[in-house]
Amino acid sequence: MKSIRLLSLLLSVLALTACGNLLTSMQQSGFVGMRDAEKDYDAAVKARDAAALKKICDDASLGDPNDDKVSGMASSSDRNRILNNRRVRGRACDAHAAMIADQDTGDCATVLDRFGKAQRLSSVPADEHYSKWGERLAKCNEWPTIFEKVVHVGNYGADATGVRVLMKLHKDGLKVADAFAKYMKDSAGRKFLPIEHAGFAANHIANWLIKTEQFDKCDALAHAITDAKEAVRANMLFYFGEGKCNKVGRDLCVGLLTSDSANFRQLACNNLRDVGDMSVLPKLRILIETDPANEIQESRGGDGRVWATKVYYVRDACKTAAGKIELRGK
Repeated sequence: MKSIRLLSLLLSVLALTACGNLLTSMQQSGFVGMRDAEKDYDAAVKARDAAALKKICDDASLGDPNDDKVSGMASSSDRNRILNNRRVRGRACDAHAAMIADQDTGDCATVLDRFGKAQRLSSVPADEHYSKWGERLAKCNEWPTIFEKVVHVGNYGADATGVRVLMKLHKDGLKVADAFAKYMKDSAGRKFLPIEHAGFAANHIANWLIKTEQFDKCDALAHAITDAKEAVRANMLFYFGEGKCNKVGRDLCVGLLTSDSANFRQLACNNLRDVGDMSVLPKLRILIETDPANEIQESRGGDGRVWATKVYYVRDACKTAAGKIELRGK
């Protein structure tokens, strides 16, 4: 009888031990009392709290950000939470590093390295981030970095982030015009904006030049970009029209009429409306008759039927330019 009771007690102890081990395993795997680290991360980023981000980054209970394996005991929802917590931990480490790098030490020897590491957080407006770094880089005389790694930010147009950064630096008296004059001289040709988003940077620089009425740079700019990327030349053409720099603007436009890019050929014809003269008409007429670029445009008639029309948009732009040039008679 005592043997049976002893056996029963032993089995109970073993059962309790197994349950305890299972519970511990589940806790370590994240199945029990598992928190949502993303809420803590979002709050830390919003508050720009570096200490809170460091705490999340150092929290080993969230798991290894580089580990994508989860115990088969986990349900689908648990698995997602576990993996998300690991990713959040990794993001917290990256955000903490970016926030630390974003602190201004005033050390010009490290400014480029700090700028490279200080990735913009989603909670920080683009204008704020890039204007701040533009000023730091400018004070350290790192103007090429500003023109090549800051100015391209934003969409095309006069109100883009890149334009606003240049305008703020200009307004704050940081001698942007002198720095750009030096950049044109030192980086002429293929070295002028040799970057992935060259078209955006070129458009933003041209808009800044126009807004600050710097039309004395026509010849220097034309010389600087003559052998630059087509995207650079095409997206700066409108500056020459605004500045009435007809001869150099005309030559740049003509150089793009043979581009493989239909968009650049169209931009060239659009700008020749303002800077072109009678000498460009023969080339315009070739494009008017032969340019293959087209798109299908749909329109709805009064009877409700939809009509599809093939539009040769480069031909049309060149035809408009030719007409305006002929009307001017020069």
